[in-house]
Amino acid sequence: MKNETLDFSALIRERRLVSNGILVKNQSLKEFESYRILDKPFNYLLVDELKKTSWTITELVDRFGVDPLNVREAILWTMNEISLFEEGYIFRRIQKEKNPGKGSLFRYTLIPIPFETRVFDPFLWFSLLDWTSFLEKYDDQIMYSEKDECLHEYRKIVSECWNIPVSKVDQYLEKENLKFINSLIGPLPVLDDIEIYTNTNNKLKEDKSVLSPLRFNDKKINHDLHKINSFIRGGFGTIGDFVFYSVRLYDDIHFCQSFHKHKEMSQFFQLNETFFKTFLRIE
Repeated sequence: MKNETLDFSALIRERRLVSNGILVKNQSLKEFESYRILDKPFNYLLVDELKKTSWTITELVDRFGVDPLNVREAILWTMNEISLFEEGYIFRRIQKEKNPGKGSLFRYTLIPIPFETRVFDPFLWFSLLDWTSFLEKYDDQIMYSEKDECLHEYRKIVSECWNIPVSKVDQYLEKENLKFINSLIGPLPVLDDIEIYTNTNNKLKEDKSVLSPLRFNDKKINHDLHKINSFIRGGFGTIGDFVFYSVRLYDDIHFCQSFHKHKEMSQFFQLNETFFKTFLRIE
């Protein structure tokens, strides 16, 4: 392909143009000693790999032949990209890997939300934020409905949110003993057996193998307090928004617990309870 037939400005905007091992951001063609064109925007190439397995930054640099800064920028984008949450993926760091003579390396990956969780806890409120603990506290103010009354509306919510055929949703819903609570976005199921919630929590839990995306500093914590509060007060969002803020609130709480930030932890706990009360219309 001749140079004059290429739209270099478009390739730069799409993060597809690499020159001298660096993603080109604003260089002119005259500055290129050589260049290559990626099959798709770099961020999406990285996402494709993170869906398959876990990678260190060094491995991704070698895989794509780009600068470490380009990889870090793409990872930061991936952490906050709502469309990935809408697809049912959650960004995670995997436990540090020893790198002799150079400290430790983190591995990064995209973990799929389990299918059963998408059906029974589509917004991860019970799996990650322990909303079952609020059910007893506010039992006298919660409106429950029978399973038969809510199945039609709920299967439609799940099917549309996760693009799952209604027939497949029914296969799972019919297996479980469910009751439903009324919320701002329609009926939500509550499981008698919390094993599904526990399994999802364990899959994302901060333990020796899976960590939150990053260590938060005080500025980041304050930013999240404001942003999550604004979202809750706003009242509505997409499936991606709900999952994103559930995961972010979960990560913030666990970070504050791990590093004994008691004041901030209390604020996040209060936000979680406000989240619950807002969407279940509890005064």
